[in-house]
Order: sequence, then structure tokens, then C-alpha cells
Amino acid sequence: MIQVLALAFRQLFLRRLLLRRFLLAMSCVVGFSHIEEVLAADVASLNGSDKSRCYRFAHSALSTESSPPRDDEFWCYRRVEGAHGGMFVYSVGQQGIPRPEFAAFLGSDGRVVHVSRVQGRLTWHSVDASEVNPLPVPLSPPDSLSSNGGDARAPAERVEIAQDARGINELVEQFVSVRAPFEDLRFGAAPLSVYRTVPPDVEGWDNELNEDLLKAQARRPWRGYWWPYSSSRLSKGSESPLAKYDRFVRARGGISQAQAWEKRHHQFRGLKWEGHCNGWAGSAILRPEPDRSIHDLKSGVTFRISDLKGLWAERDACVKYTIYGKRYRGRSGDNRRDIEPKLFHQTVSYYIGRLRKPIVMDHFQDKGVDNHIVSGYAMTVEKSTTGSVTVTARLKMHRYDKEPSSQPGSAPAYTRIFKYSLKVDPSGQILGGNWLSKNPDFLWVPLGVVDCSRKNPFVQDQWLNQIFSREAESNVDSEAPESGEES
Repeated sequence: MIQVLALAFRQLFLRRLLLRRFLLAMSCVVGFSHIEEVLAADVASLNGSDKSRCYRFAHSALSTESSPPRDDEFWCYRRVEGAHGGMFVYSVGQQGIPRPEFAAFLGSDGRVVHVSRVQGRLTWHSVDASEVNPLPVPLSPPDSLSSNGGDARAPAERVEIAQDARGINELVEQFVSVRAPFEDLRFGAAPLSVYRTVPPDVEGWDNELNEDLLKAQARRPWRGYWWPYSSSRLSKGSESPLAKYDRFVRARGGISQAQAWEKRHHQFRGLKWEGHCNGWAGSAILRPEPDRSIHDLKSGVTFRISDLKGLWAERDACVKYTIYGKRYRGRSGDNRRDIEPKLFHQTVSYYIGRLRKPIVMDHFQDKGVDNHIVSGYAMTVEKSTTGSVTVTARLKMHRYDKEPSSQPGSAPAYTRIFKYSLKVDPSGQILGGNWLSKNPDFLWVPLGVVDCSRKNPFVQDQWLNQIFSREAESNVDSEAPESGEES
């Protein structure tokens, strides 16, 4: 017992030592002149801060199904006192352990610090809360919203849940320590390394809409198939991705019926738009691209690139996401134009222009869902009247492949144009606007992969990790084109 306690104490000491070294490095690299003050005033106050208040939020599943299930999410709020205190908001997942991409810190100055995941990399960011809320829930506890204008993103009820207190305290320390002054930082290997984003050499709202600047490109999503229910290609036949997955698992003594589960739960019901385009979109933004085939000697299975991407599309049907606008379902009270130009403009500008993170768009205003990815934009601005401008936004869009492909690379691109007017005050703050063209149905941003009620329970991370860990060990360098793929 003494040895176990000694080891635990040593690990805790090393964590805090690494954190302190990281903060000192930041003070040298990006000018954090009062990091020690932040630690002394804010981190030390964690023990005396209010107990976290947790809530269950009911969310409709973001799925390309006509009647998607609902999944509950658990989010907590903790008040942090001190000179640079504020509200720490975080989601509690399995074993009560929080993840940085599912958290944010709202400071007393109105700015939000949050973490973004893009193709396997995590980065720190800061934004004014009045411009963008990066979380799918309000930044203040739901029972206090009546006093701050109200942000009724989702109905909620107060709950008590088990949490990993040490893990939460450590995560709070990281968020508090980068509060002020702030530069966009990149998560690195342990210890955390610092990456300084070079800001554009411009100032002011008008310059932020300069076409040359806005042509800056976010990371491009990788290409992939959308695996429609009508074709059953994920599960049809012995050479389908899920049939190969089952053989891989069974060769190791595991039990897997992933192929049978997919056939049973994703049957074609006459709606040609139902499929896994949401799984492709989530994985193409959050994960690195599988760019080579993998041969497994034990099972005799060869996973082509398209097979591997199919497994990710099946797994990543479950992601935690933030949605901007509401899905149109053709029900009473639904509004085809509910995403306002102000929200559209701020969302696209922030995620692509600042975070360099692609976002997902359902671009049709009908009951169906067709997820395409936005990775870039160029905007021209014309002053029309006093306090009003007309914006023409040319978006670089990416569609999924029409057939399964084992050729790596970026998803096919095309341009889609939206036009709208914005009302602005003398300081450049956007007050509102009107659509001058058709608007998209909604935008959504994948935050990270989670488990949910609609996930194929047999497609498990432990087996996927084993499959992808063999990528460097054995691969097929040359492949014959698949059916429907150009040679």
C-alpha cells in the first residue's frame, strides 16, 4: 500500500511539474506575463469553488435517418473564483472522465476558451461568447438563463452523477492557465508543446472580410463513400467491410456480429437519401485519413482503404457535435430559413477562417439530409446602405464519392454560392441580416467521437485500434481499382 501511494504521489507531482514547465514556456513564447498570478489566484481557488452542477440534456441524434433516436448528454458547470475566474463547462462521459474537446471556459471578460479536434490534432482557441458558442449547450447553467438573456439550446434537468474529481481539476487547471492573455495554442505530446498562430496583419471587421484573406484554406476533408442503406455495401457479402471486420475479431477469439447488426438495423425503407454520410463527414474531419491497405495474417483479411473508411463511417455515426440552425423535418412550426445570416456568417468565419476546421452543411431545405463539408470560402462585401452590407460568400464544398474508392486524397470539391445582407453598427458588430439567396438547412461541427444508442455495438474501439495498429506493419502498396473506380 505504501508503494502504491508513493507511486500515485510521484505521478501527481510529475503532472504538476510538467504543467508548470509548460506554463513557463508559454510565458516566454507568447508573452504570458502573469501566469504565476493566474495559478496562485485561480487554480488555488478550485478547492473552494462551488460544487459542479450537472444536467441531462436531451438531444436529437444527428443522423441521416427520417426518425433518428434521441440521446441524452450530461454536462456540468463549475464556478471558478479569482481574478481570472469564470464558468467551466464540461461534458461527463464514461467513468465520469472529461475530455478537453468537450469542455470550455467562459471568462468574466466574455471570452470562451475551448479546444478543437481536426484530423487527430487538438488545438486551443478563444472567441467572444457573443459571436460563437462552440458547445452544444448553453455556456451558463440552464436554471440561471433567465438572468442572462436565455440560450435555450436544449431542454435540461438537474442530475447528480459520478465524476473523476482529479481528472476534472487537472483539466480546469489547463483551461484556467491559458486564460489571459491568449494566443491560439496547439496541443502536443506530453509535455504540452506551444504553437503560436501568426495572426493576419490586418485589423477591423472590414479587413476580416477581405477576399484574399478569406481564401485561406482549412484542412481538406479526405474522400470517402456515404454507404447508403439502399445498397447495403457495408454489410452485403463476404467481402464487405463489416464481414471482414467480423472475421478479424473472431480470429482473435472475440465475438462479433457487426455485419448482421447492420443488416438488421439499417434496412432500406424507400428513402434513397438515408445512409452514412454523417459518419463519413465526422470521420473525415476528426480522424487522420487511412491511406494504405492492411493485411492481417491471422485472419487472412485484407482491408482495402475503402474498407477502413467504411469502418470509420460505421463507428463515427456517433459524434458529439454543435449544431447551428435546426433540421427541417416538414413538421408544424419548422422553419426552412431558421439559420439567420448573422449566425451563418459568424459560424463559417470562425471555424474555417480562425480554426482552419472544416464544418458540415446540409444544403437542402427539405426533409432529407445530405451532408457535404465546407473547407474554404471567399467573401466579397459591398456597402449597400448606411449600416448595411451585401455579402457574396463562395464556399468550397466537398461531396462524398459516388462509389467506394481506395484512392486516398481530398474529397471531390465544388463551389456553392450564398448571398445575404448584414446589418452592422458603426463599430462593425453584426446586428442581423436577411437572405438574398436560398439558405442551407443547418450547419454542424463535430467535436469528437462518443458512444450512443444508435452505434453498432460490435464495432468496438479495442478491435479497431488493433486493425489500424497494423497499418505500419503490413500493407498492400498497389491495388487494382474497385468497381466503379477510375484506374
